Amino acid sequence: MAEDAELVARAESGDLNSQRALALLYEIGIQFEADQEKALHWWIKAAENGDKLAQFSVSEILRQDEFRQNPEKLEKWQKRCSKFSLGQYSSSEIKQLKNRVLIIDDARFQRDLLAQVCEMKGFEAVHAESGEEALKKAAEFPDIQLVFLDLVMPKMNGVQFLKLIRKMQLLEGVPVVVISQSVSRNVALQLKELKINSFLAKPVTPHQIDVFLNAVKTS
Repeated sequence: MAEDAELVARAESGDLNSQRALALLYEIGIQFEADQEKALHWWIKAAENGDKLAQFSVSEILRQDEFRQNPEKLEKWQKRCSKFSLGQYSSSEIKQLKNRVLIIDDARFQRDLLAQVCEMKGFEAVHAESGEEALKKAAEFPDIQLVFLDLVMPKMNGVQFLKLIRKMQLLEGVPVVVISQSVSRNVALQLKELKINSFLAKPVTPHQIDVFLNAVKTS
């Protein structure tokens, strides 16, 4: 599929969210054919824009065999990284990170309900109405501490989202709570293999959400 001209124009003009979106779309091949060099190009643009997560993404891509086994290609891309470092978060940067919860559900009222409970507990709610949007949010916010995930969504469902974040090593160590009306035995087995932390049957209560928020705060 051809690049979205409007998205590319925004990215070229320096819009960080657009740069992240293009990088992620190329890295995992959702909307376009997967292309690690194009992904690297946009991650570097975002890194030059001051995005710490993009710096980590650049570092991870350059560790792939496609680059490690081709010294000339590796050197070419490393030279493009001269404007930023590929180091870790400093202690002062960690202190500036916020308590964020990612809420993934195509039903607006469900997201709003969960967000209200989260915000009452001092968390910032990050909304996503599909798996595709959630991937972009996961790349955009490195400080997500908890994920509430619906399974039945258009385009990319909850199971597909989980498979991708496990493959990409996104949201590593972040608890994932699946919220759905019911699941088949096959889906339940997939969720177990994908190592979700818990399952809540809809409709959920504020008290149920509270339990997970309190666990995150005390961990």
